[in-house]
Amino acid sequence: MEGRRGADEGLSLATVVLVAVLGVLLLVWGGSALVKDELNRRHDADELARVEPQVKEVKALQNENDDLRRPAPDPLRRGEARDGPLEGALGRDPADAYLTSMNLRGGGSRSTAWPAPPRT
Repeated sequence: MEGRRGADEGLSLATVVLVAVLGVLLLVWGGSALVKDELNRRHDADELARVEPQVKEVKALQNENDDLRRPAPDPLRRGEARDGPLEGALGRDPADAYLTSMNLRGGGSRSTAWPAPPRT
């Protein structure tokens, strides 16, 4: 019965100490991960605040670029509403005519155009 005495006593002091040290190490590791995540979050927030004016500037440039890429209204298109006297004068002449003169006075307009030469 002397050989079985160690097995009947239960947990040894070394086992309890090792489990306690392991528990403390796990708590420290978990806490350090939380602290590191918080530090990374703060760093990212600071970096975002630092570049925010540049992002706004780039977005404004993109909007301006989009505005410039839109096609300009074509005053020579047929069947569209005319905005002013210039568009009305241009709309009266054939699309393939050569514009020779144009007079705009007091809200009225007058234009002269020569027909295009026949295509050969």
